[in-house]
Amino acid sequence: MAIAYNIISGFLSTPIGKFADKTRRYPMLIALGIVILGISMILFSFSFEFSRYVIPIMGFAVIFLGVGQAFYHPLGASVLEEAYSDRSSLMMGINGSFGSMGRSLLPIVLIPLILFVGVSYALAILGIYAILTGAIIFFGLASMKKWNKKIKETKRKSNLKISTGKYKPILTLLTLLVFVRAMFLIGTTTYM
Repeated sequence: MAIAYNIISGFLSTPIGKFADKTRRYPMLIALGIVILGISMILFSFSFEFSRYVIPIMGFAVIFLGVGQAFYHPLGASVLEEAYSDRSSLMMGINGSFGSMGRSLLPIVLIPLILFVGVSYALAILGIYAILTGAIIFFGLASMKKWNKKIKETKRKSNLKISTGKYKPILTLLTLLVFVRAMFLIGTTTYM
């Protein structure tokens, strides 16, 4: 179960990204992903309260976690690209930095919370926080003028067609490097 959520997220990220590009409903989909992550935290909290059913509860929690994670990265990049087209690389870097800081601060927040209210309540609090954050993100992004307009039925078309043929060796190498990096990080984190 420790790796299942990454597999689920890996398989769903591309279809969710395609669906988001087709419908252009980025605020709703990002908020939905964050809410699904909140639900997964609440389900994880139930696994401590109802330990007799720990495996099925954790199974559902892992599925929700994988699905929720599949939403954020492709959609977050798209939102930043649209909102800050000329500075999107900088904004993606800032977004990534804050994500890393958040992952680093999680134990600092979670461990005292567990000590004060217990494991199940601590996870439930984080789940509720994620659900509220999803709502704030939805209303914050929905108020932006770019998404406030009526969504058109037409897809964006580009006059520029890029052939990946000549770039295939470098793209393959980059993909392999990202795969090995992720494998190392997840393996180390799961072990720890």
